[in-house]
Amino acid sequence: MEAVMSAPAAAASLQSLTLTIEVDSQSQQFLIDTGQTVLITSSDPSQDNTLVVVQSFLPFGDQSLVTVDTTPVLFLSPAKVTPFGSVTVNLVSAVSYGQAYLFNGSSITNDGPGIPGLVSIRYMPVGTGAVAVTTGLALTIGNSSVGGATSTAAFSYYDLQPFENRLLRPPSTVLYVLIGQNITTGMTLPASLLQPIPGSAPSSATASSQQDAAPAPIASSIQLGRYLPVDLLFDTQSVTHFDPSVNAFAYGAYPD
Repeated sequence: MEAVMSAPAAAASLQSLTLTIEVDSQSQQFLIDTGQTVLITSSDPSQDNTLVVVQSFLPFGDQSLVTVDTTPVLFLSPAKVTPFGSVTVNLVSAVSYGQAYLFNGSSITNDGPGIPGLVSIRYMPVGTGAVAVTTGLALTIGNSSVGGATSTAAFSYYDLQPFENRLLRPPSTVLYVLIGQNITTGMTLPASLLQPIPGSAPSSATASSQQDAAPAPIASSIQLGRYLPVDLLFDTQSVTHFDPSVNAFAYGAYPD
């Protein structure tokens, strides 16, 4: 079974998970020359079978230390999100798995016990003329290559209609690491566009993101490398390095 950020075993005892991404000076120059950045994406498909770009950044120094806080954050946004669009994290609230929450069109409040292991959000607008919103779970992510500052990054997003309820599962501990061009943080990518590196560690997330993938819309200005699936719970995958021979990431540090 695929591990999630709130799994009652390993992840539950960890407030934060870490990933070290090594990119040497030669590879950094390659990224600059080709106008590409390092991308970290979610692995669980969201609305319209898309994946969310958790971070897009240009490495600063040979190592980028990425930290992910496992405390879930519920967000709501009035903007409709489409493939190749961007998830905007507007109204946010720290939440707990197993609890239900109520959104009245302007604020989020606790609505009592929910379903164990999930976050439940019910949309009960006050007044008339309510429209669908976007909701999902976000996590706080930090990166030494962006000054060590933390940000609230969406890991999933879904439509939420007025007077309906949405159940949200915890984000997977599996992230995809790759390079790409003209891709920004928060962008949504059709899962069918992302292809794994041959021989990379298998995961249920890898299979699910490709299953029944609809044809992706054409976006000629976007370029994507092949992704490396990284499970943040596995010490053997907590360090990766960029391999210029395949223009993709590999497990472990650079050879001495």
